[in-house]
Amino acid sequence: MTSLTNNTLKRAVCHCLLAMGGSTLAAGTALAEHTPEHLEKIQVTDSLQDFSFTNPSAEQAKEKLSKVPGATTLIKAEDFNNRANTGGMADILARTPGVFSESRYGNQESRISIRGSGVTMTFGSAGIRYLRDGLPLINADGYGSPELIEPMTAQYMEVYRGANALQYGSATLGGAVNFVSKTGRNYNGYGVNMVFGSHDYYRPQVQAGGLINENLDYYATYTGSFTDGFREHSQEDIHRFFGNMGYRWDDRNETRVYFTAAQNRMQLPGTMRMTDQFDTYNVNGVNRRVFQHGWQTKPSQAFDSYKAYGDDRNRNFDLLRTDVKHTMLLGDDDRLDFGAWYENKRFDHHTPQNINSQYNNSGATFRYLQNDVVFGHANHLTIGGYFAWGDNDGEVHCPNTNYNCNTVAAARAAGVSRHIMQDRTFAESMTVEGYMEDRFELNDMFDVVAGAQGVFAKRRRYDDYLTAPAHDESAQKDYGGWSPKVGLIWKAVEKVEVYGNASRSYEPPNSSQFSPRTANPVGGKYYTTVDGQEATTVELGVRGEKGIFSWDVAAYHSWLRDELLTAPDFTDSTKNLTINAKDTTHSGIEAGAQALIPLGVLASDDKLRASVTYNYTRFLFKNDKTYGDNYIPSIPNHFGMGELLYEHPTGFYVGPNVKMANSYYADYSNTKQWKAPAFSLIGARAGYKDKAGWSVFIEGKNLTNENWVSNVAPTALASSSNQQLYNPGYDRQIFGGFSIDFH
Repeated sequence: MTSLTNNTLKRAVCHCLLAMGGSTLAAGTALAEHTPEHLEKIQVTDSLQDFSFTNPSAEQAKEKLSKVPGATTLIKAEDFNNRANTGGMADILARTPGVFSESRYGNQESRISIRGSGVTMTFGSAGIRYLRDGLPLINADGYGSPELIEPMTAQYMEVYRGANALQYGSATLGGAVNFVSKTGRNYNGYGVNMVFGSHDYYRPQVQAGGLINENLDYYATYTGSFTDGFREHSQEDIHRFFGNMGYRWDDRNETRVYFTAAQNRMQLPGTMRMTDQFDTYNVNGVNRRVFQHGWQTKPSQAFDSYKAYGDDRNRNFDLLRTDVKHTMLLGDDDRLDFGAWYENKRFDHHTPQNINSQYNNSGATFRYLQNDVVFGHANHLTIGGYFAWGDNDGEVHCPNTNYNCNTVAAARAAGVSRHIMQDRTFAESMTVEGYMEDRFELNDMFDVVAGAQGVFAKRRRYDDYLTAPAHDESAQKDYGGWSPKVGLIWKAVEKVEVYGNASRSYEPPNSSQFSPRTANPVGGKYYTTVDGQEATTVELGVRGEKGIFSWDVAAYHSWLRDELLTAPDFTDSTKNLTINAKDTTHSGIEAGAQALIPLGVLASDDKLRASVTYNYTRFLFKNDKTYGDNYIPSIPNHFGMGELLYEHPTGFYVGPNVKMANSYYADYSNTKQWKAPAFSLIGARAGYKDKAGWSVFIEGKNLTNENWVSNVAPTALASSSNQQLYNPGYDRQIFGGFSIDFH
C-alpha cells in the first residue's frame, strides 16, 4: 500500500510540474536572468560606496550577459542561500541549463560536466574554467577541484557555456563558471547562517564585512560542512575561511587582496554493484528492486573493500591560497584588470595505496575592455592574456615491494602498514594564452561578435623512483592551438533576442590525462602521451521575456577530434586509462523557462512561480574502430528539474519540485543489461524571508525514498564480474535552516 501511495503521489506531482513546465518552456528562464535592456551607465562618484570596481554588481553582470551571442546563466546568491546544498557546487549548478552536476557520494565530492566536458572523468573536472572575480581557481594544467570551492562566499555566479566564455580567455568545450565575491562594499554588517538535517548534517557560516573608512573595505567568512553521510563510510568534515580586503586609491583605481584557507576530509564509500537492470527480487518476503554485493536492502552501505581493515579510503585536501587584483577605470567605459595568484594544495588520498601529493600553482592575468565608436557604430573590444605555472610532487606507498596494492586480503594477511615507497613522480605544467573578442553594433537590431584565443602549453612528468625500466612514467610534450569564434545577436522584438555562433576549441590534457598507462608497452615503456582535444561547435538559441514568461533555449552541435576519454584501469586502481577518441560528436538542447503567475488568492499580489530546466544530450562515437557509433557513457540523454512555488508578499513561500532523468549507459560498449536506471525524485520546500534581514526554511529531498543511481564510473565493458560502476543517490532527507543578517 505504501509503495502504491508513493508511486501515485510521484506521478501526480511529476505530471503537474511537467505540464506547467511544458507550457512555460514554449514561451519562456529567470534561471538564465537575461534581458536585452540597457542599464543606465554607472557614474563613478565617491558617494557610491556600495560599488566595487573589482567586483561588479549583479545588475551589471545581467547587462553584460545579455550581450553574449550564446548561452549563459546568472545565478544570484538568493537563489541558493536558502537551500540545503549538501552536495556543494554540484547541487547549485544542477539547476542550471546545460550542466550535468551530481554529488558522487552525497557529499561535496562532485561530478560536474557542461556540454560533455570531461564526460567520463569520475573525480575532479576538465574542460571547465572555474574563476573567482575573473581569476582562475583551476590548476595550471586546467584540472578543476569543485569540492574545494565555497559558493556561500559569492554574491552571484556567471555560467558561460562553451565558447561563450571567451571573454575570460576560456576556449574549452565546457566553458567557465565565474564566482563574484562579496566585499565590504556590498555586504556591510555581520551575519549567521545555519543548515542542519538528516545524517547529522550541519553547515554553519559566520560572515562580516563593511567599510573601515571611505577607501578601505573588508569581507571575511568561515563556513563548515559536516555530515555522517547517508552511506556507510561517507563522513565529511570541511572547514573553509575566505576573506578579501579592498583599497580604493582614487576614483579610478582599486586593489583587492584575497586569502583562502580550506581543509577537506572526505571518506569514500566507493562505487557499487547492482543486479541485472535492478530486477525485482524477494528479500525477507518483500518484493523490491535491490542491489547485490553489500547493497541489497540498504543503498546506504559502502563497498566492502572501501571500509576494510587497512583500506580506509578517503580523499583529503589542505589548501592555502592568496590572490591580488587591481582594476583601473580608464574612462567612462574602459577598464583594465590585472591580477596574480599563488596556491599550495596538499592532497592525501588513501586507496589500497597511500597517495600523497603537494601542488603549487601560480599565475598572472590581464584583461582590457575598450568601448569606442568605429565607423559611426558602437564597438566593444576585449583583449586579455593568461599565464599559469604549476608543479606536483607525488608519492605512492605500499605495505611492501612484493605486495599487490590492489589486493586488500593480502594486506590483511601481511599484517603490515603501508609505508614502503612504490612510486614517486614530479610533474610540471605551463599554460600561456592570449585572446581577443570584439562586439560591433551594426544597428539597433544586430550585433556581430568575432574573436580568437591562442594557447601554448607544456606538460612534463619525471619518474623519480623506478621499480623497472618499463615502468618509467617520464614523459613530456608541447601543445598549441588556436580557437576562432564568430557570433550574431538579433534583437528580434523588444526584450527578445535570437543568437548564434560558430567556434573552435582546443584543450591540452591535464596532468592526470597526459601520460596514461597503456596495456601494451611502446618502445619498452608502459606510458605514452595523448594529443590535445579539438572541437568545432555551432550554437543557436533564443532568450527573452514576454509578460509573465521568461526563457532561454539553446541548441548546439560539436564535432570533436581526439576527445579525451577516461576509464579505470582494473589492473591498477590508482591509474586511469586515457585515450584520444578519433572522432566523436556532442549534440544537445539546453532549456530553462519560468512563469510568474499572479494569483490574488490569499493576498492581492501573491503569485505562483513555475520553473523548469530541461536538457537533451547525445554524445556519440563516430565510426570508431572499437565502439562504432555507440553512445559515450555516463550522462543521461534526458534530464532536468521542475518546481512550483507559491510566494506570498509577506515573504512566505512553499511548493513541490521534481528531478528526473532517463536510463543511460555505464560502459563504452553500451551494454543494455548494465544501464543506470531512470529515476524521478519528489521534493518540497517552504520558508519565510523577512524584510528585516532574517529567514528560515525547511526542505525535503527524495520524499518517496527511491533507490536510484546518481552517477556512474564508466568502464570499457560492463559484465557480471566487472560492474562496480554505480554511485547510489541520496535517500529521503529533511533539512532546515535559518539566516540572520545585521546591517
